[in-house]
Amino acid sequence: MAVWAIDPKGGMELGPGRALYARFAVPSLDDVDAPYERIAVLLEDAVKVMQRRAGGLADVLIRKHVPTIEEPLILVVIDEIVSRPGSAETFLFGIPALDEMGR
Repeated sequence: MAVWAIDPKGGMELGPGRALYARFAVPSLDDVDAPYERIAVLLEDAVKVMQRRAGGLADVLIRKHVPTIEEPLILVVIDEIVSRPGSAETFLFGIPALDEMGR
C-alpha cells in the first residue's frame, strides 16, 4: 500500500508521519496566487493513476485492481479538507473522480 497524504493546514496534523507516505502535499507558503497547487497536483496524479489502471483492467476484462509491489493500492488521506475558507473548491475537483471510480 502507498499512502498519499494531504494536509491543508500545512502539515500540522499529518506532517509528523511524512516519512511513512509515498506522497505528501501541503499548501505552498511561497505561492500566494495558487497556494493549493501542490494539493491539486497530487489529486490530479491520483486520478491519472486510477484512469490508467481502469483502462488496463478493461483491456483484460478485469474489474478489480490487484495490488502488487510495482502497482500498490494507493490510499489518499485528506485531513480536514475544508479547514480553510476558499481552499476546498481549489482542489475538490479530483475527489468526485476518485470517489466514483475508486480503482
